Amino acid sequence: MMLNSIYKMLSGNLVKIIIQSILFISLARFLGVENFGLFSIYIAMAGLFCSFDALGAGSVLLKKISRNRDSFKNNALTVILIHIVCACFLIFCYLGIVNTIFDKITFMTSFKFALSELLFYSLILLQNQIYQALNKFSLIVMNNIGLSLVRLLSILTFGYFSDFSIGIDELASVYLFATLIWFLISVIIFFNKCRISTEVHKGEVIPIIQEGIHFSLSKLAAVGNSEVDKGMIGQIKGASEAGIYSASSKIINMVMVPVNTVFSVTMPKYFKYGAEGITRNYQFSLKFVPYLLLYATISGLLILSFADFAVVLLGDSYGDVTVALKYLAFFPFLKVISTSLADTIAGAGFQASKSKAQLISLIVNVSLNIILIPLYSWLGAIISIFISEVLLTLMYLGTAFKYRNIQK
Repeated sequence: MMLNSIYKMLSGNLVKIIIQSILFISLARFLGVENFGLFSIYIAMAGLFCSFDALGAGSVLLKKISRNRDSFKNNALTVILIHIVCACFLIFCYLGIVNTIFDKITFMTSFKFALSELLFYSLILLQNQIYQALNKFSLIVMNNIGLSLVRLLSILTFGYFSDFSIGIDELASVYLFATLIWFLISVIIFFNKCRISTEVHKGEVIPIIQEGIHFSLSKLAAVGNSEVDKGMIGQIKGASEAGIYSASSKIINMVMVPVNTVFSVTMPKYFKYGAEGITRNYQFSLKFVPYLLLYATISGLLILSFADFAVVLLGDSYGDVTVALKYLAFFPFLKVISTSLADTIAGAGFQASKSKAQLISLIVNVSLNIILIPLYSWLGAIISIFISEVLLTLMYLGTAFKYRNIQK
């Protein structure tokens, strides 16, 4: 059953990688390195706010359904409403903070990206969490491919009629339009496939938020570690430098898609086996993590061998991407280890300990970025992310060892 789900997700995400690769190359070439850097800042900052994940309500629902499938109908609508209210509040915060920090960012462009990412895209991600808990992985694949394809077709169509010259403001409009279109399609499919109670359980709101806050802090720290550096580079060194780092990170993220796919499929199992403790989750990890490490190693070697071709695909202004990729080549290997430990700990019920470790890692990463980015630009951010990820892995190991004989 699990292998079949992984196969479905990997097959679907292979198509997603192809679509997103075309989308990434198109945006990089249409925008140029400076505007691509600005676009990356918008998306990175939206990712930080989106990581609050309705105060973790979606992750709580995932955990509840993984352990008791009947909890879905009674809690789904409550979680959806919590998510919408939080999304509206986060849009307000995003607009205030982003437009205060970055001089080159306009209010209307920020508003369009905020609606696209913090409302419509975040609700699509919530659907995916529900599908994940219900083992409806084909619907996750549909969402991932559908959204990517609609965005790609919209940008290529606009690019064709604008002589392939797209400004950041026009891109925001296209992005919002494409995301809204797929959101409306996905909502129709969601309510057709998932029958939920129309009753809102007000008494469940506070308990869900109380448990979810640890998941929210964990996601904030995880996303912060991968996204905060883009905003800091843009603020300290400029949009062009942010574009170099963002393009390199995007390639590494695409390499990580198969890894993230496997962990997405196995997360409900971590919650299920975690009821027996961390040791049981560790034994479960040994079934598939070695294969992910092998994949990460081969990927790293391929990146080292073919990094020079990045400038051919992206354009002459992205020359430094080649060097950045070589430094980042084996980051996926480290990420496989830390993610497996993170899921082992969270699945066993020690989410608070996981969140604490991630927040410490985030503080270290930001502190190092403040020191290193002014000196070394994007290379400083790479050094920072490696140091913070190694520290995070060591803290996870300490937590797993500490609670190895405890059930929660």
